[in-house]
Amino acid sequence: MVVKHYSMNAHQTFVVVKSGLKVLYVQCPNSNKGCPWKLRATMSNKYNNKWVIKKWDGRYTCMNAMLSQDHNKLDSEWLPIGFLAVEGYTTCSHNFARRLEQFHEISPKIHRWIDGILLEKWSLAHDDKGRRYGHMTTNLSEAVNKILKGARNLPIIALVKCTYARLVEYFIQRLGQANSELAVGQRY
Repeated sequence: MVVKHYSMNAHQTFVVVKSGLKVLYVQCPNSNKGCPWKLRATMSNKYNNKWVIKKWDGRYTCMNAMLSQDHNKLDSEWLPIGFLAVEGYTTCSHNFARRLEQFHEISPKIHRWIDGILLEKWSLAHDDKGRRYGHMTTNLSEAVNKILKGARNLPIIALVKCTYARLVEYFIQRLGQANSELAVGQRY
């Protein structure tokens, strides 16, 4: 899945040579023209059924003609790390910490790469402001999730009380913000 996501974002293509429940082998469609790029990953029991890169033949340097205009140094050195850094979607902080520690044990390179990025930018467990990558979402259900952050896994009565209290707090905060904006002459 990470390889597909990368190839769509980077406008790169690859050919699946072999795909199964335990093995993924992809290569550049220009391999018959001499491009050496290949990637082989297997599902590893050693790492709690995570995909592990077993073979990777260097950077992906074949470029889409559209990208070569502006991105003449485009490559995918981060691709193997991307296979492992998919745990940012967990919202439970102790599960996130446990999984992050597993990644740190796998490789020092992965450890340095992950520690070089603020957790708030890529993990939902550390997303206290209800933003992803610093951008507010336009999806209404995601906006409501921001208000309910931290209220998950509560009994129904506690969830209703928590929702009510947070909505009151949110509306009071927005009222103060709107009044201050109107006071300086901003229009709605």
